[in-house]
Amino acid sequence: MSSTDMIKSQSPEEEELARKKEELAALEDELAGLLSQKADTHAAMEGFFGSLDASLAAKIAEREILRATLAQALAALHPEEPDYQQEAEQAKQDAETAWNESQGFGEDFASKVIEDFELIQKIRSSDEYKALYRQLVKLTHPDLARNPEDIARRTAFMQRVNAANDRGDFEALKALSDSWQSSADSVEGEGTGAELIRAIRQISNTRERIVLAQGELTSLYEGEDYIAFFRAQEMGFEEYITLLSQELDSEIEGLQYTKETTKEILRQELNKLANS
Repeated sequence: MSSTDMIKSQSPEEEELARKKEELAALEDELAGLLSQKADTHAAMEGFFGSLDASLAAKIAEREILRATLAQALAALHPEEPDYQQEAEQAKQDAETAWNESQGFGEDFASKVIEDFELIQKIRSSDEYKALYRQLVKLTHPDLARNPEDIARRTAFMQRVNAANDRGDFEALKALSDSWQSSADSVEGEGTGAELIRAIRQISNTRERIVLAQGELTSLYEGEDYIAFFRAQEMGFEEYITLLSQELDSEIEGLQYTKETTKEILRQELNKLANS
């Protein structure tokens, strides 16, 4: 028997299935790239704003307390005007909130948060880390599921992946990858006809999800939070935080001057009332 006779030729359905699987694999890879890009951007932004809060919380509290003091003085000067009373009450609430939030942050704690954030950013930027995380997204993300049961499994697993990514925990990601590869969830296989229909439907669904993911990324990148994050990234996170701290110092100085001026006016008004 010749080697040609030994080669089993593919049916038209099998050939079409092979083409569709290649097309689907390329689309799934594109979708996984978009999803990992979105998740990583969210994680980086969350870490940045956490370090920002830790660094500036005390000064923000000081500013809000000054605003509240000023608002109360203005309300005392205008006792018959409800707008001033409402502003004073809101300023008081804002000051209390800022003060409570600042209590968990000390100078040493703030420095540690920034150091941790910069370390995680460095870990996430490595090619090996990015490739592993993208592979995990492609393998396990709920948007790549085929049925409700698959969505539930993937959602639970992806939560563990994202938690590891938030920490920049490369070893945990590797362990999760090994766990998924050895699980029953990674096993596939059905008849040619059913697989072909499934592949066609998956291609359509994946294209729709790509469009949705692209829209979500566009909205993310156009948002004020990302614009601030991008500016900080370009400037350097430490330099950006220093700049904001200086701006707060300037604002606090202006509020202190305005507060003292307003309190002096209030004292003069009270003296007039006492002497009348």
